[in-house]
Amino acid sequence: MRRGYAAAVEGPITIDLGLFAQDGWVKVQVQADCTTAMIGLSTPDDDGPSAAAVQAATVESAPDGRLIATIHGTGTGFGAGGGSGGAPVEITVIAPPGSTLVARTDTAHIGALGLAEVDLTTASGNISVPSAGRVYAESASGNVTIQQATDAAITTHSGTIAIIAADRVTARTTTGDLRLGTITGDLTTKSVSGNLTLREFQGQKLQADTTTGNITVHATTNAVIHTATISGDITITATKTLNLKTTTATGRVTVP
Repeated sequence: MRRGYAAAVEGPITIDLGLFAQDGWVKVQVQADCTTAMIGLSTPDDDGPSAAAVQAATVESAPDGRLIATIHGTGTGFGAGGGSGGAPVEITVIAPPGSTLVARTDTAHIGALGLAEVDLTTASGNISVPSAGRVYAESASGNVTIQQATDAAITTHSGTIAIIAADRVTARTTTGDLRLGTITGDLTTKSVSGNLTLREFQGQKLQADTTTGNITVHATTNAVIHTATISGDITITATKTLNLKTTTATGRVTVP
């Protein structure tokens, strides 16, 4: 089962997608030669609950130019992924450069490539952003992975946050770990029991707080670094002079 649509306007567009009570994927990709956004709704089944969900999906162009697509699964007969017992459903979009994305799912995963801005929310699905400008992402138990972004604001409960490279980052988690590669701007993180590991900090200001989680940071520029924990360990290494403030109750502190 497959349905396809084209946006009513040419050029950059805001894409608003929802995939609920249904396993599957939301995949949105910018292509340099695309002038009009194209959307596809599909599932391998020709009948059954997944095919019915695709058939009943709504796709419309809003007065403000947004392209909106929403699919609701049956919400019964949940499979291993927590969604409908039928086949996975995919929402696939090819968009012009400069487009933005808003996506909401329950168990379905979200992938976004090349968009100017993304606002992504899922309960247990994973979020993957190979590249984007601004990234806003929220997950309960799903993992969030960003390879490249300008600004990132990420919140999870138990999902892991992994960012390969970004400028400014704000990240909050309860039990999920924060695994960061290269950060070139300000960084603010807060967690309860999740660990923070930062491979290379090239920014000017870092604020990291945990309760029991460990904090491990390597800085390669002169920076202001403030870290605080109750029982977690703090380990900071650097190749430059740092303005350091570390606070812990029972954890160990290792600094330059």
